[in-house]
Amino acid sequence: MCKLTLEQAVKLWINRDFSSIPTLLIKRAYKDNPEDLELLSNEYPELDYPSGWGYMFHPECSLDEQWIRENISIVQDCGILVYDTEETGILLGIDGAGYSFYQNHWIPLYKARGLSWHSKEQEVIKK
Repeated sequence: MCKLTLEQAVKLWINRDFSSIPTLLIKRAYKDNPEDLELLSNEYPELDYPSGWGYMFHPECSLDEQWIRENISIVQDCGILVYDTEETGILLGIDGAGYSFYQNHWIPLYKARGLSWHSKEQEVIKK
């Protein structure tokens, strides 16, 4: 039986299956050619381009990347900006700071993705 809580399962997914890349590194890489960092989301970051938070995330699993490409509006509804580059493929950015990214972004994305690596009983208890 699966004994992970919802938050543990989400953290496992993000920490295991996504690379985190400092946003400053992305900005430096594309400063001379910002058009090569294509924003696929309909929403533009408010704080700073390309993302307000200190890191961007690249899905290492091709199934996650494909799902993100096919569900950009769902990812955007989770408050996550979707970018595409020739060099890395999909990059995710969160335009915010000072609150729980897991509660506000990653857990909704995990659920939208249809993953269920956690114990359903523990999820019900927390509600």
